[in-house]
Amino acid sequence: MSIFYGALGIGSSDRFLVKTTIVPVHDGEMSTTSGKLENIIAISGGTFHVLALDKFGNVWAWGYNEYGQLGNGEHGYGKEKTTPVRVKKIGPVKGYLTDIVYVDAGFEHSTAIDKNGNFWVWGYNEYGQLGLGEGDTDDRCYAEQMP
Repeated sequence: MSIFYGALGIGSSDRFLVKTTIVPVHDGEMSTTSGKLENIIAISGGTFHVLALDKFGNVWAWGYNEYGQLGNGEHGYGKEKTTPVRVKKIGPVKGYLTDIVYVDAGFEHSTAIDKNGNFWVWGYNEYGQLGLGEGDTDDRCYAEQMP
C-alpha cells in the first residue's frame, strides 16, 4: 500500500514509499511508552485518512486533512498528519471527543457515535453529507453533534 498523505500512520507521507508488510502505527499524540498506537478496539479507513477508537472511548485520526476530516481543528492542503492526532469536538463543552463506541471514516468526512447514541460528524460537507441542516454545506474541522 502506498503512503499517500500519511495514511499508514508511520510518520511518512512519501507517496513513492510502498509497504507490503504489516508495520505498527506510530503513537503520535497518544504518547505511549512503546511509541506505537495502543489499546485500539476499532479502526476505519477512509479515502486517504484513518480513524482509530481506543478502549477508553477516544478517537484518533491520521492522513489527509484538506477538509478537516481528522477533526483536530485544522484543515487545508498540506495539513495532513502522518501520525495519530486526537479528535476534538465543538459545541457547548469543547474539548476532545470522548465516550465514543463506533467510528467510520468516509470519503473525506468522518463520523462517530457516543455511548448515549449521539451522532458526531466532521470533514467535507459540500453536498450536506454531514446532515447538519438544510443549506449547511460548510466543512467542519472539529467533531460536531448532529441535531
